[in-house]
Amino acid sequence: MNDKIKINLRLSPYELAALNQKVAKTGYSREAFIRSVLSGNILMETPPVEYHKLMGLLRNIANNMNQIAAAANSANFIDAEKYNKNLQALNQVIMEITGAVLLPKKVNDGDHKNMENQR
Repeated sequence: MNDKIKINLRLSPYELAALNQKVAKTGYSREAFIRSVLSGNILMETPPVEYHKLMGLLRNIANNMNQIAAAANSANFIDAEKYNKNLQALNQVIMEITGAVLLPKKVNDGDHKNMENQR
């Protein structure tokens, strides 16, 4: 559905300031923020710059481990299975950190029902 419908929304100065403050913490546009919240997501704050630096380092380590494992496996002098398990564990930690810090969380359905009852 490519048709977009424009709506006008009236907010008090306090409500607008609160919305803008929440939007600024996520790095989303105001429109994307509202759409995401309406879809049931709880948006995460933009992580600090250090997060991206650390994730880059972890990815470099994982890449280096993978290259070393491939070379060592062909030379038959390392336990490739154990090494690959460690690589998988490292990748799992990277995914968990990313999920905890970056990915939006879904609001459980009970919250939407409560919001509807409060109208």
